[in-house]
Amino acid sequence: MDPLSLLWLFFILASLQPAIQRQAMLMQRRHALSVISRKREATVITLIHRQEALSLLGFPGTAGFIGKWYILIAAASAGQNVLAAILVITSVVSAGYYLPVIMAMYMKPEPIESAHADVRLDRWAGAAVAAVVIAILFFGVWPNRLFDLAHSAGNSVQPPPAATATP
Repeated sequence: MDPLSLLWLFFILASLQPAIQRQAMLMQRRHALSVISRKREATVITLIHRQEALSLLGFPGTAGFIGKWYILIAAASAGQNVLAAILVITSVVSAGYYLPVIMAMYMKPEPIESAHADVRLDRWAGAAVAAVVIAILFFGVWPNRLFDLAHSAGNSVQPPPAATATP
């Protein structure tokens, strides 16, 4: 091989290296999650808690994002830039509370081997948790129905317009 071909081969391999490294990291994560789920027998619960925490943080695709987005837009359009900045700052601060919980669920060992061995959800509790997760995702992706309900509820508590006397 000539030096130019070797240089091209090096560039091609160097450009593929991040993709290969990413795949290896994903495989390691999947393996770690499978080990945790087998050991703790709590895959569904940890996934649900993760989804709820991400919604509270305001990640896109969740109901928490839609709520924060509309508050941010309303504050910015009303000229309340300080309020918009406070919303963003408090969202960043809340990440300091929610992300360590997610990290503890997936990345840290249990403090005691049998810490949560006997914790199980009954059928009704599982149904309630599933309904909450579905609602978080549903209203995060299609929030218009919830906005229509809020708008009609707001209109129902407003006083009727004052009657004007016609001479």
